[in-house]
Amino acid sequence: MKKVPFIINNRFLVDPTLNYFKDKETNQELRLEPRLMDVLCFLAANENQLVAREKLIKEIWNDYGGADEGLNQAVSFLRKLLVDREKKIIETIPKKGYILHAFITKEVEEVTVPLNEKATISENSKKNIYWIVSLFFVILISLVLIYVNSSRNETNGPDMIPTRQTNANPDILRDTNKVISPDKLLDSVISPSDSVGADVIKR
Repeated sequence: MKKVPFIINNRFLVDPTLNYFKDKETNQELRLEPRLMDVLCFLAANENQLVAREKLIKEIWNDYGGADEGLNQAVSFLRKLLVDREKKIIETIPKKGYILHAFITKEVEEVTVPLNEKATISENSKKNIYWIVSLFFVILISLVLIYVNSSRNETNGPDMIPTRQTNANPDILRDTNKVISPDKLLDSVISPSDSVGADVIKR
């Protein structure tokens, strides 16, 4: 079954390659499910001829177990699309199959997607690109911050405290919270070898 664009009753434009259906009177546009489009194309390829249910089930559903009910639903939906309230366009032949009573125009120029739909596709593509780029930068910044933090931890361990140079006596700065008595302070400041100075202070 060759899938090419066609028109039903000079009103309904069908393009199987895009699963596209348009009612030119109401400007209603739809994207049909593949199996639904296959049923419509099969009936259109055999216009005004009986198409057996078994053949549709075999060709489209590949003898799937629930195909019988699926075919009923597909025909019901197609009748709504074709505004076939009296079931004259798609005629049911009980226990046999269906006949599509329609005038099919097969020489149709290639169907193009409407401009508004193209614009929607373009906008969606731009939004997707924006989010992808934003996500990339967020990940990149996170990796840089993790790297910087890990580098700092390697150079300065958690137990290391910066030291400062001082000429003061280490005994004085060992514990700034302790009170040092004047005698101990003098003993620590005056060298024991300086006996003269020591005698003068003791006197």
